[in-house]
Amino acid sequence: MQDDDPNDTTIVIEAQDLLTARDCESIIRADGCQVGYSWPHSEKPSSALLRHVRNFAGSIRLAALVYDNLSTEEQQWMCQGLCQVSQEIADQGYLTKYGVYTTEELRRGCVVSFWPIQVPHDGKFRVPRRFEDLVPTKCAPSTDDDHEGAKC
Repeated sequence: MQDDDPNDTTIVIEAQDLLTARDCESIIRADGCQVGYSWPHSEKPSSALLRHVRNFAGSIRLAALVYDNLSTEEQQWMCQGLCQVSQEIADQGYLTKYGVYTTEELRRGCVVSFWPIQVPHDGKFRVPRRFEDLVPTKCAPSTDDDHEGAKC
């Protein structure tokens, strides 16, 4: 479900749990993806979680570059690798939520967020309406102090 307030620079989409290789394929096939995390304000994510988030974002970028040139088996292997990283993040106490949607420019955007298991989630994301707001023209390296995650 998308929210259609034209004065807002964002829209609301349904979030889904990342559970299968098919979910990963939807993420990889998006034109651009934003990866981030959420946690209670009183807590700071662990360095292990931050490392997993960076690895996940890097894996998506790599997969998007080569995916169409891979065999079916290699594509499956790549998707299984993303699922494995998602499982490692789940072992840290986080769910992997994602949403794929159509931007104002009719491009496929994707948002992936790692969400603490103990924090309720309403099943929705507020995401950038415009593709250029979803994916910056130049990606800067993420740091351990980066609380927004990677946008690439």
